[in-house]
Amino acid sequence: MPSPEFIQPVTKADILGLATWSRERSSEELQDLISRRSDMHEDLDEFEAEL
Repeated sequence: MPSPEFIQPVTKADILGLATWSRERSSEELQDLISRRSDMHEDLDEFEAEL
């Protein structure tokens, strides 16, 4: 159990900052997935063209 001087109350700014960080991160991950998916489609198109 941490001693009381190390326990700090969570502020509204902490929660908003975490929510913003989380939203930005999930947005980046989504963009990454979308670009990887389009890369896979391009690879598949090239592969089908070679057949």
